[in-house]
Amino acid sequence: MSRAASYLPAPATATPCITTPCVEEVFYFQSAGLGLGIIRNDSYEKHIKNQFYDYSPGDVMVIYTDGIVEARGGDGTDEYGEDRLKQRLEESYFQDAENIKSFILDDLNGFTHGHPIHDDQTLLVIKFKSAQPLPLA
Repeated sequence: MSRAASYLPAPATATPCITTPCVEEVFYFQSAGLGLGIIRNDSYEKHIKNQFYDYSPGDVMVIYTDGIVEARGGDGTDEYGEDRLKQRLEESYFQDAENIKSFILDDLNGFTHGHPIHDDQTLLVIKFKSAQPLPLA
């Protein structure tokens, strides 16, 4: 049974990365919208487009800001990168969301050791479950 998740793409800010355990595939949403905060008036709505993803239980969505993939390591010119993020997700998708997040952040901190953070870093990990929680009374 699959369900749909709606996403407003903002490529300059965050590009969701999805893993689907059933087929052991990790992929990125492709988006053409503007980044969040680039236009700060009512015309921004003209530049966004809803995208939908039919998820299955166990799928993982990772949403992050560019400060994650553009973090510097090595001699200060190496970037963490989307490929490395994708590899970490491939290695950890079977864990719960909190452990996936910790695994990625530990790897990021090891990669950037000794280098200052030059941009905000936000990482959100969502692991879809088979059932919705019961409403609170």
